[in-house]
Amino acid sequence: MIANDTVSVISTIQTPLQRLLRIHKVIFVSSKNQLTLYLSKKLLPALSKDFIHQKVTSRLIFKNGFIQTFFLSAGFYNAFTGALTLIPVLKKLTTLTTPAHRQRDTLSTLQAVTSHQDLNFILNALISAIIGLWGIGVLITFFRYYNLSVYKSGNFIETAQGLFVRRHTKASTKNISATVLRQNILMTLLHRYTGEFRIACEGKENKLTFVCSEHHRCCLGIIALLIKNFKAPKGEKLRPNKKALLSYTLLPLLSLITFSVFSVTADIYSPYVSKTRFGLFVSLWLCVWLIFRIVVFKRCFITSDNKTLLLCTYSKLTFCKAYIPLSKIHSFKLTQSFFQKRLGTCSLRIFLRNRRPLSFKIKHIDSKKAAELLKKLCGISL
Repeated sequence: MIANDTVSVISTIQTPLQRLLRIHKVIFVSSKNQLTLYLSKKLLPALSKDFIHQKVTSRLIFKNGFIQTFFLSAGFYNAFTGALTLIPVLKKLTTLTTPAHRQRDTLSTLQAVTSHQDLNFILNALISAIIGLWGIGVLITFFRYYNLSVYKSGNFIETAQGLFVRRHTKASTKNISATVLRQNILMTLLHRYTGEFRIACEGKENKLTFVCSEHHRCCLGIIALLIKNFKAPKGEKLRPNKKALLSYTLLPLLSLITFSVFSVTADIYSPYVSKTRFGLFVSLWLCVWLIFRIVVFKRCFITSDNKTLLLCTYSKLTFCKAYIPLSKIHSFKLTQSFFQKRLGTCSLRIFLRNRRPLSFKIKHIDSKKAAELLKKLCGISL
């Protein structure tokens, strides 16, 4: 059982079959438990009143458009987007199997042709699979977030979304652990963000997407309308040490140099024809990775005021801005490697009050200033 004063999220889902049967799947989620019921539409308003203790009046705050939803589907939540760049490499990879000097022996020639055809079939099948899986991922994500609308209802945030499977979610603002704005490489080029609330509860409902692809100012305006007294911190920004640029770019830089040397050596000494220089595609990807790390290095920082902590950091190929209420922070963890000790820097990880492990980390910040920040937030000297 779940007490009505502990409910964090109420999610209502209706598939096409359930619409025919006129029933809804209702999920009640608290910080520790989850309850699933199948109810008729007539019972939903009365049930909502019982659990959220207020009249069911919702005010539309924002509605995501078709283009924004497509950008989210095609380039952000789809794991196969990056794999599309492998297609030119796979398409031209068969040229490596053609020797520069063909054998005169007829049997050897036939064997080479057969092997070449088999490899062509495998590569073409792999290309088709990547394109197909990417297309399926785009459609699934697009149908899921189609017509995403955000409402404000008292102390609850509501979202409505979905084309075939309709989902309506109510989340209590008091249980929001963090508000996160994300950018992948595509979104960075377009200067747009995808926004989500992280909620302290069980199940998949701990993440609530409210913006698909919008400019930063628009995202902040939406958040301010949804969360009472929300303001972005404007205190002193603690950035990574200037000497730490190499630490941010070391891995992509070493990968680029190693692969470039390997590619040039293979082109010079390999007995196979390589007209397309397929290594160029991989080198370009590594260059993008290197540039992304340089851009991230300039954009990472941490700052706070009396209510909110703002942390700008990265994870893999995604840049994120996390607005964290100070009351939702569970603990801090300072780490310092041998090389960081010589530079006078450290890494700071912030753990949030959340049912699932949730933390954000910023690397190579000044250790003395980090200690001052923790003293300000916790009142403890290190």
